[in-house]
Amino acid sequence: MNKRGVSRSMMIAGEIVAAALVAFILFSNVAKCSNTETIYGNYLAEDIALTIDSVFAGTGNVIVNYTGKLSDYSVGLEDNSVLLKHERGFIENKKKIVPLKGYYIPEKPLSNLKGLKIAKIGKEIYFDEQLDVNMDILSCNKVQDNGKTKIILDLNPNKKDSKPSDEICSLANSFLIKLGSPAFFLGTVSTRKIYDDTHLINCNDELYEYPEEKEGIIISMKEGEAKNNINFVKAFIISGSKKESNSRALACMMLNSIITNKNLKEIKIDGISIVPVDIETKGNDFPKGFFPDEISEFDGIFVMLEIGNVNTESGKEPLRESSYIGESIAEALIKYKS
Repeated sequence: MNKRGVSRSMMIAGEIVAAALVAFILFSNVAKCSNTETIYGNYLAEDIALTIDSVFAGTGNVIVNYTGKLSDYSVGLEDNSVLLKHERGFIENKKKIVPLKGYYIPEKPLSNLKGLKIAKIGKEIYFDEQLDVNMDILSCNKVQDNGKTKIILDLNPNKKDSKPSDEICSLANSFLIKLGSPAFFLGTVSTRKIYDDTHLINCNDELYEYPEEKEGIIISMKEGEAKNNINFVKAFIISGSKKESNSRALACMMLNSIITNKNLKEIKIDGISIVPVDIETKGNDFPKGFFPDEISEFDGIFVMLEIGNVNTESGKEPLRESSYIGESIAEALIKYKS
């Protein structure tokens, strides 16, 4: 019997068994690791989906800081689902969320995340590592009718016996310039004289004349005159009017356009609000410049913007940037009519 041959055969067999055992252990560890990652990936995808559903269901504007460990994953939203992929590419998790119809969903997947912020601002869903969003943005109602209508500019209705302020006049002219030729195609009129050659308002004209039009869009502009230090931008609309819903939608778009204008980012604005006014009653808080006798028979869209506060330095800041505010108002009107 050849003992050397048997010994050599046994050695080879031992090596094969050892190699197989090592391969088995390695495979088991990889499978275990993969299984662990799969379980954690499923948990993360489901947890993010539930967080988005909660944000979506929240009233008003909502922002959430998500604290799950995401550094090894890329995260995206696709087909009303959260899509989670491991950085090594061998795991993919997908969890359904409530359909976000009418909301903006970012399509670009996010990777190497140190954190995640999920927010609902107005009609948009935001989904990013860092968010620079304005929590004051309003959620605007749907426009029911945006047909061609005449635009009526009303400047400083609280100063009928004097020329409009330089700030409000500058605001109105910036509005007209930004709006461009469509404004005049629609037949823009004003309570203050518009030059025929420049199509701009005469800032030195003391004459205030309310137009006879009974329908269209009245955009009234005035400075705030609050006695406190609060610096607001308010939009007054007529409560109970036939076009209240449209007036509210336009007011909402205008306010959002103002506070999201990057040129106004450094301006301190304490808040924005839409204020319905019942023209049948008056009280101490009835807004100056709101004249029921002149607008009671008006069958159109009415928004009176009250900007800043002439009684405080911070309140005067928005008025000093009136040209940017005029542009913002025009952009909102263009969007409203598009």
